[in-house]
Amino acid sequence: MAVSIVDGCTISTADVAFGLVIGTAGTIQATGAVDVQCTADLDFVIKMDRGLNNLGRNRRMRNPTSNAYMRYELYSDPGYTSRWTDRRNGQVSGNSGATGYQTLPVYGELTFDGTAVSGRYEDTVTVTIEF
Repeated sequence: MAVSIVDGCTISTADVAFGLVIGTAGTIQATGAVDVQCTADLDFVIKMDRGLNNLGRNRRMRNPTSNAYMRYELYSDPGYTSRWTDRRNGQVSGNSGATGYQTLPVYGELTFDGTAVSGRYEDTVTVTIEF
């Protein structure tokens, strides 16, 4: 018998769900996660694109019924200062450690101005891992 172990990673995500918005204007914060499973002690970099509904560098969720949008952002830090992107300075680096498993929190912030049409808003962000 023989076995070969190769470097590799898989990722899964837990959505950032802002829940119900009731009010005229404000900011809502919510968290999600990126779960990383790699070969032990492997360095990796995680990138997030701007989503399907972006406008320039702004991420937006879309209401498919009314074609209305709401701006939001994803961050890698609890202070909501480091945007998580696919640009070099917005990527998150890590190491899988001895267990090969890491959970990285995703911090989301939704800002609404009171003009949004009621309904469900959503977006899809592609998360990529390089090792």
